[in-house]
Amino acid sequence: MTTNAINNFRDATGTEIQPYYAAYMIEFGYRTPSEAKAAAGGNFDFMSWIGARWNEFFASKSMKTPEFKSRWACEFCEWLNGRSLDHLARQSVEAA
Repeated sequence: MTTNAINNFRDATGTEIQPYYAAYMIEFGYRTPSEAKAAAGGNFDFMSWIGARWNEFFASKSMKTPEFKSRWACEFCEWLNGRSLDHLARQSVEAA
């Protein structure tokens, strides 16, 4: 069983965060969405970041990024979760 870092993720205030945004917050160490928006110039950085993650996901499958990604949403979320767990593990090691 794989631990899921991004589904049901709650920020520092206890607010549940959308999984893709949770992965973004985990990667950059933001504790709340407002902290992320203030530090990263609104949602522009998130939109660029998530687009790059989709491209990275499809590249890992040796595929071109399709125009419609919804078919791949569940698999992408699993992949993104694994990436987030890796970031959490590295942050934990660095903090020790």
